[in-house]
Amino acid sequence: MKLNFFLLTIILFLNSCGYTPMYSSVNKTDFYLEKINLNGDEFIIKNITNNLGNFSQTNSMKKIIIEGKILYQKTSQTKNLAGDTTQYRLKTTSELTIKTPSQEIKFNTSENFDMKNFNDEFEERKYEKTIKENFARSINNQIILQISKVE
Repeated sequence: MKLNFFLLTIILFLNSCGYTPMYSSVNKTDFYLEKINLNGDEFIIKNITNNLGNFSQTNSMKKIIIEGKILYQKTSQTKNLAGDTTQYRLKTTSELTIKTPSQEIKFNTSENFDMKNFNDEFEERKYEKTIKENFARSINNQIILQISKVE
């Protein structure tokens, strides 16, 4: 009897807590990508374009044009006594413009990541690729956030 009461109480509390998924009822990402014109690192741009394509809806009335440049740098951060690089700084900087027929939003993003030098060059390139994918995902999220602000 007590177990049934306890289960019923838990079910009632969980049903009435007011939780709803973030994008369930209000879809603020209702837009159509008319054109993407980005310059810079091809790998990051390809990832951004593919990710944004997943959000674009062809029947939307909100037409978006994205322009800008995305710069990627890999610089030596620290070196050992022999002069070999022991740590790199990976940096991406983007200057983007989101245009609609009625509005234009300009914004900049910048991200850094410090990466240690790997003994295995293949593993280092693979890890750097993963970091670049994360940079692209972060820029993509910033673009979606800015698009959701567009009226």
